[in-house]
Amino acid sequence: AEQRGWLDRLETEHDDIRAVLDRAVALPDPAIAIPLAFAMWRFWQKHGHLAESRRRLEAMAAAPWSRDDPRLRARLMEALGGTCWWQGEIVPMRERYTEALELWLAIGDDAEIANAYYNASFGFAVSPTGAADSDPTHIGLGYLEQARSIYRRIGDRRGEANALWGIGNYRYFRGYPDNGIDDFRSALTIFADVGDRTMEAWSLHMLGTGLLRSGEVDEARGHLVEAMRRFHAAGDAAGITLVLGDLSAIAVADGDYPRAARLRGAARNLTAVTGTQLADLSEDLLRDLRPTVRSHMSEVDVARYGAEGAAMTLDEAVAYALEGADPADAGQA
Repeated sequence: AEQRGWLDRLETEHDDIRAVLDRAVALPDPAIAIPLAFAMWRFWQKHGHLAESRRRLEAMAAAPWSRDDPRLRARLMEALGGTCWWQGEIVPMRERYTEALELWLAIGDDAEIANAYYNASFGFAVSPTGAADSDPTHIGLGYLEQARSIYRRIGDRRGEANALWGIGNYRYFRGYPDNGIDDFRSALTIFADVGDRTMEAWSLHMLGTGLLRSGEVDEARGHLVEAMRRFHAAGDAAGITLVLGDLSAIAVADGDYPRAARLRGAARNLTAVTGTQLADLSEDLLRDLRPTVRSHMSEVDVARYGAEGAAMTLDEAVAYALEGADPADAGQA
Protein backbone atom coordinates (compact mmCIF):
# COMPACT_ATOMS: atom_id res chain seq x y z
CA ALA A 1 0.00 0.00 0.00
CA GLU A 2 2.97 2.33 0.53
CA GLN A 3 4.83 1.29 -2.62
CA ARG A 4 4.77 4.69 -4.29
CA GLY A 5 6.37 6.40 -1.29
CA TRP A 6 9.14 3.81 -1.07
CA LEU A 7 9.85 3.96 -4.81
CA ASP A 8 10.03 7.75 -4.59
CA ARG A 9 12.40 7.45 -1.64
CA LEU A 10 14.64 5.13 -3.66
CA GLU A 11 14.61 7.70 -6.46
CA THR A 12 15.78 10.35 -4.00
CA GLU A 13 18.57 8.07 -2.73
CA HIS A 14 19.43 6.69 -6.16
CA ASP A 15 22.75 8.51 -6.59
CA ASP A 16 24.01 7.24 -3.24
CA ILE A 17 22.97 3.69 -4.15
CA ARG A 18 24.75 4.06 -7.49
CA ALA A 19 27.90 5.11 -5.64
CA VAL A 20 27.73 2.02 -3.42
CA LEU A 21 27.23 -0.22 -6.45
CA ASP A 22 30.11 1.41 -8.34
CA ARG A 23 32.44 0.93 -5.39
CA ALA A 24 31.34 -2.68 -4.76
CA VAL A 25 31.94 -3.57 -8.41
CA ALA A 26 35.30 -1.78 -8.52
CA LEU A 27 36.70 -3.54 -5.41
CA PRO A 28 35.15 -6.10 -6.32
CA ASP A 29 32.81 -7.08 -3.46
CA PRO A 30 30.23 -9.47 -4.95
CA ALA A 31 28.54 -10.01 -1.58
CA ILE A 32 27.48 -6.35 -1.70
CA ALA A 33 27.22 -5.71 -5.43
CA ILE A 34 24.97 -8.60 -6.47
CA PRO A 35 22.44 -8.57 -3.60
CA LEU A 36 22.08 -4.79 -3.87
CA ALA A 37 21.57 -4.93 -7.63
CA PHE A 38 19.07 -7.77 -7.17
CA ALA A 39 17.20 -5.69 -4.60
CA MET A 40 17.18 -2.69 -6.94
CA TRP A 41 16.14 -4.18 -10.26
CA ARG A 42 12.37 -3.92 -9.61
CA PHE A 43 12.80 -0.25 -8.77
CA TRP A 44 14.77 0.21 -11.98
CA GLN A 45 11.98 -1.51 -13.89
CA LYS A 46 9.09 0.40 -12.29
CA HIS A 47 10.73 3.82 -12.41
CA GLY A 48 12.03 3.72 -15.95
CA HIS A 49 15.71 2.91 -15.43
CA LEU A 50 15.80 -0.28 -17.51
CA ALA A 51 18.75 0.81 -19.64
CA GLU A 52 20.82 1.42 -16.50
CA SER A 53 19.65 -1.88 -15.03
CA ARG A 54 20.75 -3.77 -18.14
CA ARG A 55 24.11 -2.00 -18.28
CA ARG A 56 24.96 -2.65 -14.64
CA LEU A 57 23.73 -6.24 -14.54
CA GLU A 58 25.44 -7.19 -17.81
CA ALA A 59 28.73 -5.77 -16.55
CA MET A 60 28.48 -7.83 -13.37
CA ALA A 61 27.50 -10.96 -15.30
CA ALA A 62 30.61 -10.62 -17.49
CA ALA A 63 32.93 -10.37 -14.47
CA PRO A 64 34.57 -13.66 -13.40
CA TRP A 65 33.84 -12.93 -9.73
CA SER A 66 30.09 -13.11 -10.41
CA ARG A 67 30.45 -16.89 -10.85
CA ASP A 68 32.15 -17.67 -7.54
CA ASP A 69 28.97 -18.13 -5.48
CA PRO A 70 26.18 -20.07 -7.26
CA ARG A 71 23.42 -18.44 -5.17
CA LEU A 72 24.63 -14.96 -6.00
CA ARG A 73 25.02 -15.91 -9.65
CA ALA A 74 21.44 -17.24 -9.71
CA ARG A 75 20.15 -13.99 -8.19
CA LEU A 76 22.06 -11.99 -10.77
CA MET A 77 20.66 -14.07 -13.63
CA GLU A 78 17.13 -13.61 -12.28
CA ALA A 79 17.50 -9.83 -12.19
CA LEU A 80 19.10 -9.76 -15.64
CA GLY A 81 16.47 -12.07 -17.10
CA GLY A 82 13.72 -9.87 -15.70
CA THR A 83 15.32 -6.76 -17.14
CA CYS A 84 15.58 -8.40 -20.58
CA TRP A 85 11.90 -9.37 -20.38
CA TRP A 86 10.83 -5.80 -19.76
CA GLN A 87 13.02 -4.65 -22.62
CA GLY A 88 11.16 -7.10 -24.86
CA GLU A 89 14.29 -9.16 -25.59
CA ILE A 90 13.11 -12.74 -25.40
CA VAL A 91 16.25 -14.63 -26.48
CA PRO A 92 18.66 -13.14 -23.88
CA MET A 93 15.91 -13.38 -21.28
CA ARG A 94 15.55 -17.09 -21.95
CA GLU A 95 19.31 -17.62 -21.65
CA ARG A 96 19.54 -15.83 -18.28
CA TYR A 97 16.48 -17.50 -16.80
CA THR A 98 17.66 -20.92 -18.00
CA GLU A 99 21.00 -20.42 -16.27
CA ALA A 100 19.23 -19.39 -13.06
CA LEU A 101 17.01 -22.49 -13.21
CA GLU A 102 20.01 -24.79 -13.70
CA LEU A 103 21.78 -23.20 -10.74
CA TRP A 104 18.80 -23.49 -8.39
CA LEU A 105 18.19 -27.11 -9.42
CA ALA A 106 21.82 -27.86 -8.52
CA ILE A 107 21.52 -25.99 -5.21
CA GLY A 108 18.28 -27.78 -4.31
CA ASP A 109 16.18 -24.97 -2.79
CA ASP A 110 12.51 -25.83 -3.45
CA ALA A 111 11.10 -22.32 -3.20
CA GLU A 112 13.79 -20.94 -5.49
CA ILE A 113 13.39 -23.84 -7.93
CA ALA A 114 9.66 -23.09 -8.20
CA ASN A 115 10.35 -19.41 -8.80
CA ALA A 116 12.99 -20.27 -11.39
CA TYR A 117 10.55 -22.56 -13.25
CA TYR A 118 8.03 -19.70 -13.24
CA ASN A 119 10.60 -17.27 -14.64
CA ALA A 120 11.94 -19.69 -17.24
CA SER A 121 8.42 -20.29 -18.56
CA PHE A 122 8.36 -16.77 -20.01
CA GLY A 123 10.96 -17.81 -22.56
CA PHE A 124 8.28 -20.07 -24.04
CA ALA A 125 5.11 -18.07 -23.35
CA VAL A 126 6.11 -15.44 -25.90
CA SER A 127 7.88 -16.36 -29.12
CA PRO A 128 10.70 -14.04 -30.20
CA THR A 129 9.48 -14.45 -33.79
CA GLY A 130 5.75 -14.47 -33.07
CA ALA A 131 5.48 -18.07 -34.28
CA ALA A 132 2.57 -19.87 -32.63
CA ASP A 133 4.31 -23.26 -32.82
CA SER A 134 7.59 -22.22 -31.17
CA ASP A 135 6.80 -24.35 -28.10
CA PRO A 136 5.26 -27.46 -29.71
CA THR A 137 5.93 -29.70 -26.71
CA HIS A 138 4.57 -27.12 -24.22
CA ILE A 139 7.78 -26.83 -22.23
CA GLY A 140 6.72 -23.49 -20.79
CA LEU A 141 3.38 -24.84 -19.59
CA GLY A 142 5.18 -27.80 -18.03
CA TYR A 143 7.49 -25.45 -16.14
CA LEU A 144 4.50 -23.59 -14.73
CA GLU A 145 2.76 -26.81 -13.68
CA GLN A 146 5.94 -27.88 -11.89
CA ALA A 147 6.14 -24.50 -10.17
CA ARG A 148 2.51 -24.73 -9.04
CA SER A 149 3.03 -28.27 -7.74
CA ILE A 150 6.05 -27.21 -5.66
CA TYR A 151 4.30 -24.13 -4.29
CA ARG A 152 1.30 -26.23 -3.25
CA ARG A 153 3.57 -28.76 -1.56
CA ILE A 154 5.43 -26.13 0.47
CA GLY A 155 2.25 -24.17 1.26
CA ASP A 156 3.16 -20.95 -0.58
CA ARG A 157 -0.18 -19.45 -1.73
CA ARG A 158 1.38 -16.35 -3.25
CA GLY A 159 3.73 -18.55 -5.26
CA GLU A 160 0.80 -20.70 -6.38
CA ALA A 161 -0.99 -17.54 -7.54
CA ASN A 162 2.11 -16.52 -9.49
CA ALA A 163 2.09 -19.89 -11.24
CA LEU A 164 -1.63 -19.57 -12.02
CA TRP A 165 -1.04 -16.09 -13.43
CA GLY A 166 1.81 -17.49 -15.52
CA ILE A 167 -0.42 -20.27 -16.86
CA GLY A 168 -3.00 -17.67 -17.85
CA ASN A 169 -0.27 -15.59 -19.48
CA TYR A 170 0.93 -18.63 -21.45
CA ARG A 171 -2.58 -19.44 -22.63
CA TYR A 172 -3.27 -15.82 -23.53
CA PHE A 173 -0.16 -15.28 -25.65
CA ARG A 174 -0.41 -18.75 -27.17
CA GLY A 175 -3.96 -18.07 -28.35
CA TYR A 176 -5.82 -20.67 -26.29
CA PRO A 177 -9.61 -20.33 -26.72
CA ASP A 178 -10.15 -19.31 -23.07
CA ASN A 179 -7.43 -16.60 -23.26
CA GLY A 180 -6.37 -17.57 -19.71
CA ILE A 181 -9.39 -15.79 -18.19
CA ASP A 182 -10.19 -18.37 -15.49
CA ASP A 183 -6.54 -18.56 -14.45
CA PHE A 184 -6.34 -14.78 -14.10
CA ARG A 185 -9.54 -14.74 -12.04
CA SER A 186 -8.21 -17.43 -9.70
CA ALA A 187 -4.84 -15.69 -9.35
CA LEU A 188 -6.53 -12.36 -8.64
CA THR A 189 -8.54 -13.90 -5.79
CA ILE A 190 -5.43 -15.34 -4.14
CA PHE A 191 -3.35 -12.19 -4.59
CA ALA A 192 -6.14 -10.20 -2.95
CA ASP A 193 -6.22 -12.67 -0.05
CA VAL A 194 -2.47 -12.50 0.56
CA GLY A 195 -2.25 -8.74 -0.01
CA ASP A 196 0.04 -8.66 -3.05
CA ARG A 197 -1.00 -5.29 -4.50
CA THR A 198 1.42 -5.40 -7.41
CA MET A 199 0.21 -8.75 -8.70
CA GLU A 200 -3.41 -7.81 -8.12
CA ALA A 201 -2.81 -4.99 -10.60
CA TRP A 202 -1.12 -7.30 -13.09
CA SER A 203 -3.95 -9.82 -12.75
CA LEU A 204 -6.47 -7.07 -13.48
CA HIS A 205 -4.42 -6.02 -16.51
CA MET A 206 -4.23 -9.52 -17.97
CA LEU A 207 -7.84 -10.39 -17.06
CA GLY A 208 -8.95 -7.24 -18.84
CA THR A 209 -6.92 -8.02 -21.95
CA GLY A 210 -8.21 -11.59 -22.00
CA LEU A 211 -11.82 -10.41 -21.73
CA LEU A 212 -11.23 -7.80 -24.42
CA ARG A 213 -9.94 -10.43 -26.83
CA SER A 214 -12.98 -12.56 -25.96
CA GLY A 215 -15.30 -9.68 -26.87
CA GLU A 216 -16.35 -8.83 -23.31
CA VAL A 217 -15.53 -5.15 -23.74
CA ASP A 218 -17.52 -3.65 -20.85
CA GLU A 219 -16.20 -6.08 -18.24
CA ALA A 220 -12.69 -5.68 -19.64
CA ARG A 221 -12.96 -1.91 -19.32
CA GLY A 222 -13.75 -2.09 -15.60
CA HIS A 223 -10.75 -4.29 -14.83
CA LEU A 224 -8.38 -2.19 -16.93
CA VAL A 225 -9.56 1.06 -15.32
CA GLU A 226 -8.87 -0.44 -11.92
CA ALA A 227 -5.46 -1.71 -13.06
CA MET A 228 -4.58 1.80 -14.24
CA ARG A 229 -5.64 3.34 -10.94
CA ARG A 230 -3.54 0.87 -9.00
CA PHE A 231 -0.44 1.26 -11.14
CA HIS A 232 -0.70 5.04 -10.91
CA ALA A 233 -1.18 4.90 -7.14
CA ALA A 234 1.93 2.72 -6.89
CA GLY A 235 4.03 4.93 -9.17
CA ASP A 236 4.61 2.00 -11.54
CA ALA A 237 5.48 3.58 -14.90
CA ALA A 238 5.92 0.19 -16.60
CA GLY A 239 2.43 -0.93 -15.61
CA ILE A 240 0.94 2.38 -16.71
CA THR A 241 2.63 2.03 -20.12
CA LEU A 242 1.07 -1.36 -20.84
CA VAL A 243 -2.40 -0.41 -19.61
CA LEU A 244 -2.39 2.70 -21.80
CA GLY A 245 -2.06 0.27 -24.69
CA ASP A 246 -4.92 -1.83 -23.31
CA LEU A 247 -7.19 1.21 -23.01
CA SER A 248 -6.25 2.24 -26.54
CA ALA A 249 -7.64 -1.11 -27.68
CA ILE A 250 -10.80 -0.46 -25.63
CA ALA A 251 -11.22 2.90 -27.41
CA VAL A 252 -10.90 1.11 -30.76
CA ALA A 253 -13.64 -1.30 -29.70
CA ASP A 254 -15.77 1.72 -28.77
CA GLY A 255 -15.15 3.28 -32.19
CA ASP A 256 -13.36 6.32 -30.75
CA TYR A 257 -10.29 6.22 -32.99
CA PRO A 258 -8.80 9.64 -32.15
CA ARG A 259 -8.84 8.71 -28.46
CA ALA A 260 -7.29 5.33 -29.25
CA ALA A 261 -4.50 7.01 -31.20
CA ARG A 262 -3.82 9.51 -28.40
CA LEU A 263 -3.59 6.71 -25.83
CA ARG A 264 -1.31 4.75 -28.14
CA GLY A 265 0.88 7.82 -28.59
CA ALA A 266 1.11 8.31 -24.83
CA ALA A 267 2.05 4.64 -24.41
CA ARG A 268 4.74 4.77 -27.08
CA ASN A 269 6.21 7.93 -25.57
CA LEU A 270 6.40 6.27 -22.15
CA THR A 271 7.96 3.22 -23.79
CA ALA A 272 10.75 5.42 -25.15
CA VAL A 273 11.21 7.25 -21.84
CA THR A 274 11.18 4.20 -19.55
CA GLY A 275 12.75 1.63 -21.86
CA THR A 276 9.74 -0.69 -21.42
CA GLN A 277 10.02 -2.17 -24.90
CA LEU A 278 7.77 -5.04 -23.77
CA ALA A 279 4.88 -2.70 -24.62
CA ASP A 280 5.96 -2.51 -28.27
CA LEU A 281 6.54 -6.27 -28.39
CA SER A 282 3.05 -6.85 -26.99
CA GLU A 283 1.51 -4.57 -29.61
CA ASP A 284 3.30 -6.45 -32.39
CA LEU A 285 2.29 -9.85 -31.03
CA LEU A 286 -1.35 -8.84 -30.54
CA ARG A 287 -1.81 -6.92 -33.78
CA ASP A 288 -4.10 -9.57 -35.27
CA LEU A 289 -5.67 -10.64 -31.99
CA ARG A 290 -7.26 -7.51 -30.54
CA PRO A 291 -8.50 -4.10 -31.80
CA THR A 292 -5.77 -1.78 -33.07
CA VAL A 293 -6.24 1.80 -34.22
CA ARG A 294 -3.82 1.32 -37.11
CA SER A 295 -6.43 -0.85 -38.79
CA HIS A 296 -8.99 1.97 -38.71
CA MET A 297 -7.10 5.22 -39.39
CA SER A 298 -4.52 6.38 -41.86
CA GLU A 299 -0.92 6.42 -40.68
CA VAL A 300 -1.01 10.22 -40.98
CA ASP A 301 -3.97 10.50 -38.58
CA VAL A 302 -2.52 7.89 -36.21
CA ALA A 303 0.69 9.93 -36.08
CA ARG A 304 -1.15 13.25 -35.67
CA TYR A 305 -3.35 12.14 -32.80
CA GLY A 306 -0.53 10.05 -31.39
CA ALA A 307 1.66 13.15 -31.14
CA GLU A 308 -1.03 14.75 -28.97
CA GLY A 309 -0.87 11.78 -26.63
CA ALA A 310 2.92 11.74 -26.64
CA ALA A 311 2.95 15.38 -25.53
CA MET A 312 1.09 14.52 -22.32
CA THR A 313 2.91 14.15 -19.03
CA LEU A 314 2.51 10.82 -17.26
CA ASP A 315 -0.16 12.20 -14.93
CA GLU A 316 -1.98 13.87 -17.83
CA ALA A 317 -1.94 10.59 -19.77
CA VAL A 318 -3.38 8.71 -16.81
CA ALA A 319 -6.08 11.35 -16.29
CA TYR A 320 -6.99 11.16 -19.98
CA ALA A 321 -7.05 7.36 -19.86
CA LEU A 322 -9.45 7.46 -16.90
CA GLU A 323 -11.60 10.24 -18.36
CA GLY A 324 -15.26 9.30 -18.14
CA ALA A 325 -14.58 6.14 -16.14
CA ASP A 326 -17.29 5.37 -13.61
CA PRO A 327 -15.79 4.86 -10.12
CA ALA A 328 -18.15 1.89 -9.81
CA ASP A 329 -16.24 0.19 -12.62
CA ALA A 330 -13.29 -0.13 -10.26
CA GLY A 331 -15.16 -2.37 -7.85
CA GLN A 332 -14.63 -5.55 -9.81
CA ALA A 333 -11.38 -6.54 -8.11
